[in-house]
Amino acid sequence: MSNKVLIVCSGNSPDGIDFDIKRHHAFIYEQVIMLQKFGVEFDFFYLKGKGIAGYFLNGYRLWHYLRKHKYAVVHAHNGLSGFIAVMQPFCKTIITFHGSDINQKKTRLISNFACLMANYRIFVSSYLYEKLYIKPAKNYSVVPCGINLDTFFPMDKNDAHRRLNMNENQTYVLFPSYFSNPAKNYSLAKMAMSLVPEAQLLELKNKSREDVNLLLNAVDVLLVTSPAEGSPQVIKEAMACNCPIVTTNVGDVNWVLGNIDGCFISSYEPEDVAEKIKLAIQFRKKYGQTIGRERITELGLDSVTVAEKIFEVYNKVLKI
Repeated sequence: MSNKVLIVCSGNSPDGIDFDIKRHHAFIYEQVIMLQKFGVEFDFFYLKGKGIAGYFLNGYRLWHYLRKHKYAVVHAHNGLSGFIAVMQPFCKTIITFHGSDINQKKTRLISNFACLMANYRIFVSSYLYEKLYIKPAKNYSVVPCGINLDTFFPMDKNDAHRRLNMNENQTYVLFPSYFSNPAKNYSLAKMAMSLVPEAQLLELKNKSREDVNLLLNAVDVLLVTSPAEGSPQVIKEAMACNCPIVTTNVGDVNWVLGNIDGCFISSYEPEDVAEKIKLAIQFRKKYGQTIGRERITELGLDSVTVAEKIFEVYNKVLKI
């Protein structure tokens, strides 16, 4: 495939920092970098602003842009971006649905409309496909976002502590977002951690990919308490680092984790979450690491394998 692809995605920064695709949509950026190795050329179109006025403005901007620039495919990430993308008549549209676009009722209808209008749909988990009001019968795939195993890899825990200036004698649990992010259910994490006084909960905020890798090697447990997800990247990143995990049963985590020792799926009861955290801490102290990285490779969730699947989709769409 030699034609160019336009990536359409949100350009809004949720944390007050100037938007940076490498930081705010690392999973999109890393997928693009991997696909470039297949000879695909990319440009980015960022949607700015929110609300109805924002939608109309972005739709006009995209329409105007595509009249002047030629692309074979527009690949929109998230159903709301897809809604804007399918309104243009100039080229074929692929939408990748990541989770919040379908999990949230207020955006599910718009996402479903965009889904029906698109030439091809990618769902990061089958769970999202099942939640649609009207399901497409063809031209869709379930392809989770991949993990770059060169970026996320196991390393010595004490070395990671030293590089992050962390106390080697302290037990750490990592919360995978900023505490004020309402989508990640910090209140449950806080209640559960109050029952695990020997451990300190860390906030993942404004970190580079390199620092995230260090953190996942330095902490004793990754804790995910979200009420809904698509296919949470941080779970796969932790697995690539062989980090123990405690998570609520969201998205495709049941399938991704399988029966890995040291990884636990909890209910939404603080007592159960706390109990699972203690078990994960015990596992970390006794065995050191899980075999999550082996599971990532086994499932084909590495970024190279996933890029091959997306590349196949691009070629398929050009023939529709």
